[in-house]
Amino acid sequence: MENPLNTEITESMIQEVEKMKKEQMEKNTKYSKFLSEIEKDKFFLNKTITKQEKLNNFDEYKIKYEKSIESMKKENGEINQERELLEEQMQELLNEEKELEKYEQEYFQDLNNFQLILQTHQQRKFEMERKLFVSDQELKKLSRTSVLNDLFKISHDGHFGTISGFRLGRLPSVPVSWDEINAGLGQAALLVKSLGKRLNYGFKKYHIIPHGNFSRIELKSKKEEMHSNEIYELYHTGDGMFKKSGRKRFDQALVWFLECIQELGEFAKKHDKDFSFHFPISGDKVGDLSIKLQSNEANWTLALKHMLVDLKEMKCWTISQEANFLQNTTKLFNIN
Repeated sequence: MENPLNTEITESMIQEVEKMKKEQMEKNTKYSKFLSEIEKDKFFLNKTITKQEKLNNFDEYKIKYEKSIESMKKENGEINQERELLEEQMQELLNEEKELEKYEQEYFQDLNNFQLILQTHQQRKFEMERKLFVSDQELKKLSRTSVLNDLFKISHDGHFGTISGFRLGRLPSVPVSWDEINAGLGQAALLVKSLGKRLNYGFKKYHIIPHGNFSRIELKSKKEEMHSNEIYELYHTGDGMFKKSGRKRFDQALVWFLECIQELGEFAKKHDKDFSFHFPISGDKVGDLSIKLQSNEANWTLALKHMLVDLKEMKCWTISQEANFLQNTTKLFNIN
């Protein structure tokens, strides 16, 4: 790559040498003319003047010639000084050129290093964007699925509401075993407690104690560090003794459990004005039916089915809140 500075220096030096050459040629012409005149004068004097006149004229020409020689020496000295000055300036320019070449080399080295760093950064940025895209897709996938849906599938089987495949309720024509009903109530208890944890909500009056077929519910003590000892069974043994003395405890456990679901609904309503249960809960009733076990098993079975409908709505709302949280988190850390 040609350096513009080298070109400028070369052109400047050529111009300066041409100038000096021209001046020297002019001086040579002048001196030649002067010598020619001397020769003419000498020839003329040889013919016309006397010896004494020749001597006098020679002295004059000698003085004139010596002055010319001195003038030429002086001019030559000035030319030499100018040449030395030009050589010094040229050396300075050459030194500056070397410095510029050094800076230029350092600049391109720095530029190459910067481009390498930039390329590495762009590769890392691309890799981070790719990982973020994969993570975003995974989050979207997770937002569409939920462990709550996998573990607690709420559906129906004819007249019965079901949770995790267990039927809740009994009919004279379909006497579902109490083991299956108790297992379903245990799943419902575990789901309600899980929803409370996911929503970071603490129930006001009750502790739910999920324990499979033998789940229970406890009335909270006024002192948080103490238990109230009022614990009711959220299961039915199905034997004759239970029918006589335990139904009341079982009914009370169902009412308290229904109240816990109602608290979750109120919490959701507080954060989402459009939320509401399909079957309103009030006291021991869900919709228009009591949750208590009565002689009319059909009504009790339908009340349990309505309870599961509301519980499914509560589960879906909780999942939607988690999905929104995941999407907002993805947007927060998104790299444009």
